[in-house]
Amino acid sequence: MQHATIHSCIIIFGVLGLWTGLNSNLIANPPIPKFYSLHSWLGIITILMFLSQFTSGFISFLYPEIAMKYKEVVMPYHIIFGILTFALSIVTSVLGFSEKIIFALNQQHEHMPTEGLFLNCVGIVLIFYGALVVYILIKPEYKRFSKPNDGVTHNGILN
Repeated sequence: MQHATIHSCIIIFGVLGLWTGLNSNLIANPPIPKFYSLHSWLGIITILMFLSQFTSGFISFLYPEIAMKYKEVVMPYHIIFGILTFALSIVTSVLGFSEKIIFALNQQHEHMPTEGLFLNCVGIVLIFYGALVVYILIKPEYKRFSKPNDGVTHNGILN
């Protein structure tokens, strides 16, 4: 249930980010075209993947009428697509930082101003964070031990 709650908050932040991006493009003078960059395309794909993961996970694991056998089959795919969605969100964020640096700083970026240096460092930290999370997710030693009432474990095996 905690997993679903956290991801519900992420949906709210994702929609807020999408709304903010669209509005900032509209109020710019001159207005900036929408959905023209790789960052925006990957952002839409990430949001769609996240929403499909959330919906399928909610139905598969929180709906009480679903059989345990179905949950066992779905769990490994849910994990893989969750990791892919997380990785894609990291890539999309780093592309957004790069795009912002290039457009905001224009020709000054090649002289390495403080803002550009800061966002480059944030991008590197974000990549390392994403790599560490994926490492922890795929290492068997870091898998959690299930409690008797958990149902399906994180590796898809029924308790």
